[in-house]
Amino acid sequence: MPLRPLLAALALLAGALWAKSDLPDALDAKLVEGIRLVHMDRYDEAFALYAEVQRAAPAHPAGYFFMGASLQWVAFDYMNYDLDAAFYSNMNKTVAVAQALVNKAPDDPWALFYLGGGYGFMGLTSIRYGNWIKAFFDGMTGYKYMMRALEIKPDLYDVYYGLGQFHYWRSKKASVVRAFTSQDEMKQGIDELFLAVKKGYFTVHETKNALISIYLEENEIPKTMALLADTMAVFPDYLFSYWALTQGLMKLGNHREALKALENVERKITGSKWSGGMAFVRCYALKAQCWASLKETEKAKEYLAKTRAVDNRKLRGLAPYAEYMRVADAVAKSMGVP
Repeated sequence: MPLRPLLAALALLAGALWAKSDLPDALDAKLVEGIRLVHMDRYDEAFALYAEVQRAAPAHPAGYFFMGASLQWVAFDYMNYDLDAAFYSNMNKTVAVAQALVNKAPDDPWALFYLGGGYGFMGLTSIRYGNWIKAFFDGMTGYKYMMRALEIKPDLYDVYYGLGQFHYWRSKKASVVRAFTSQDEMKQGIDELFLAVKKGYFTVHETKNALISIYLEENEIPKTMALLADTMAVFPDYLFSYWALTQGLMKLGNHREALKALENVERKITGSKWSGGMAFVRCYALKAQCWASLKETEKAKEYLAKTRAVDNRKLRGLAPYAEYMRVADAVAKSMGVP
C-alpha cells in the first residue's frame, strides 16, 4: 500500500499550507475540517465542505484539489475505482486554475504547490493502471513545481512530507523504469519525512502513515507497530490503519491477531457505500491465508470461496486483482484443493 500514504500526504500538506493562505479564514477552516472528517471516513461531509469552498472561491484550486484527493482516498482505502471520472475532473480543474494563477504570479508558492499536487495525483493514478511512463512524467512535473514552491518559501516544512515520499519511492521503484533515478534516495526520503514529523503541523499524522508503509516495505515491523499505535490513538477506526495492522501482524506470524484486524476491515468495507469489489477480494484472500496458516482448513476454504465469488468483471486486468488471486491460489495449493 505505498501509494495511499503519499496521496494523503499531499492533501494534508495542502491543508497545512492553506491554513496560512490568502483564502479567508472561514474557507481555510472548512478545508482543515474536511481533512479531519476524511480521517474519520466521513466522506460525504468532507465533500460537502470542499464543494462549499469551490462555490465560494471558483478561481482558486483548493476546493477542487481537496475534492479530487478525497475521491482518490476512497479508491485507495476502499479500493473503489468507479470514481475516476470525478477524480480527473477535479484534478484537471485544479491544474487549470493553478496554472492560471501561476501565469499571473509566477512566484506564488501556493499556486505552484497546487499545480504540482494536481500533476502528482494524476501520476499516482497512472501507476494503478500500470502506466509507468505517464506516471513518471506527471510525477516529475509535479515535483518540479513543488520544489519551486519550497525555493520561494523554504520554511514550509510540511512540504518535506511530499518530498520524502517522492524521494523514497522513486528510488525504491527505480528498477521499474530506469529513468526514475540512478541514485539511492531512500534514506534521504526517510530523513525528509522525519523532518516533517518534527517541524510540520498538519502533516504529522500522515507522515507517520507514510513511514508505516515504508517500514512495512523494509520489514521493520517493531517500528511499524509503534507508529501504528500512535496513529490509531488519534484516529482509532481509520481503515488504512487496519490494513497496515493486518500486514504487520502477518509479517510477525501472528495470524490470529491479524484476523481480528481483518474483522474490522470487513466490518468497515461491508458497512460503507464507498467499498469496491477489490476491497472484498483483498480482505477475503488475506483471511483465507490467515486461516490456512492456523491449519483451520474449513475456515480457509470458506474465505477462499468468498474470494473467488466476488464479481470480478471490473477487476480483471488490474494488478491488485492478480496479486490477491495469486494469494488465493497459493492457499488452495497449500491445502490440496482446486
